[in-house]
Amino acid sequence: MRKIYYVLALFLLASCGSEKTDIQTMLILTAEEMNKMCPMTVDQDTRLDNVVVLSNKTIQYNYTWVNFELEDLDLSIIESEFFPIILNDVKTNPGLKLFRENKVNITYYYSDMNGKFVTLFKATPEKYLY
Repeated sequence: MRKIYYVLALFLLASCGSEKTDIQTMLILTAEEMNKMCPMTVDQDTRLDNVVVLSNKTIQYNYTWVNFELEDLDLSIIESEFFPIILNDVKTNPGLKLFRENKVNITYYYSDMNGKFVTLFKATPEKYLY
């Protein structure tokens, strides 16, 4: 996952060359560049399918857990153990510094191997800045 953020950081830095570039434009450019590399294998269980920009300074990463079906997943464990790992990464990853500085909402959407929705984690400034 760190590889994705370092690539993201490069695109963010490149797109921020002009002070006139607003955050929504930066997010759109970032998503476009990331999508050129998608689908992208993150690890043996996870694939980044695409990145979309939503309203209100929100960027969403759409992932698939390629080896799991919804019925086999324990959502309480995902929420209690996996979500804190994601949040810690948002708080500390240098590749997300510009997102933090601009108070971008970062959402992580997960589907199972059959395309069924599994879960959504929202990293908002209220969560990652405090």
